[in-house]
Amino acid sequence: MKTSFNLKTFRKQAFYEGGKGQITNQSRCLMNCYKFQRENNKKSGAQEAWQNCLNEYNDDKKSGNWSSKYS
Repeated sequence: MKTSFNLKTFRKQAFYEGGKGQITNQSRCLMNCYKFQRENNKKSGAQEAWQNCLNEYNDDKKSGNWSSKYS
């Protein structure tokens, strides 16, 4: 199966090169995770949403799937 070049992914990777870009990427993903947690879990509070995001980040930190999920 032949894969094509994905310009959207390339732009995201190029934009987030370096330390400042990584901080921007992580903070943006954290806020997107928080919004997702608050919208989908209406019964949970703000602290629980933050804790869920932090736990999810720590679990997926080595695989790198967390930032691609919420970017």
